[in-house]
Amino acid sequence: MPVVPAPAATLEIGSTRLSFVPDGVTHQRPAAMFANVGPEFWAEHPEEFDEHGWLIMTFGSFLVQSGDRNALIDLGWGPKTVDLAEFSGGQMEGDSIGGDLLDNLAALGVAPTDIDTVLFSHLHPDHVGWAADAGGEAVFPNAVNVLTEQELAFWFTSPEAAATGVAPDDAQAAVLKEQVRVVADGDSPFPGVSIMVTAGHTPGHASFVVSGPDRRAIVLGDAVHCPIELVVPNLGFVHDVDPGQAAAAQARLDRELTRPGTVVAGGHFPAPAFRKLLDTTPREFGPLED
Repeated sequence: MPVVPAPAATLEIGSTRLSFVPDGVTHQRPAAMFANVGPEFWAEHPEEFDEHGWLIMTFGSFLVQSGDRNALIDLGWGPKTVDLAEFSGGQMEGDSIGGDLLDNLAALGVAPTDIDTVLFSHLHPDHVGWAADAGGEAVFPNAVNVLTEQELAFWFTSPEAAATGVAPDDAQAAVLKEQVRVVADGDSPFPGVSIMVTAGHTPGHASFVVSGPDRRAIVLGDAVHCPIELVVPNLGFVHDVDPGQAAAAQARLDRELTRPGTVVAGGHFPAPAFRKLLDTTPREFGPLED
């Protein structure tokens, strides 16, 4: 099937530069992803699909640059291609294709050694894909890995994590734990960036607020996967570990994202990665102010 990567995009937020750095793309069927709606719902939203009927989500990172500091929010899928039917034992259909992150970082003039902080929304495979290279070494050797205490505890001390089948592999886990900083809601682990805990998709899931004098961007992580989830709430993403918490997180984001001067930053969104959510009923997207 054709690959439709999201283009790079950059947003200036005061003295901070926020760039979406693509890594790859996944093609999926929505019936296996959203529990609360059926085929009739998707038939009413053909705009969500490509010409082949695939729901497209991108993989990638957000590069945050402040002064001489560089951070990445999440680390994409990594240099691999996976058939989702094989990966899921037939429960899913489609593919996941990664591998472009380092080249796209280089195009922005950034080398892996320039990254001093990696901010993880959570530790699913499509967010830790570039944590370790094929030899088990850190791809970003100078970076401190930042995540919430609940996320760290879930993946590295709870038996439930192994049962999910999507825990970090041994090499990724070793890198993640080598230099780790634990944060809580409201903490600011990088200049201009604060933590917004949006638990539910995973127990310690975090979104990130990148703030400037006149506007801010909220990097969603996997609290929201597809733009339509911000317009039609409670679609019920099947991989949320706590659906009730996930719905509450989306409700919190709905309130925050419609505040004046707020930009949506969706790492899984097809282009554009940056959008404006209007405070209307029903919700809709509007033009992004320069």
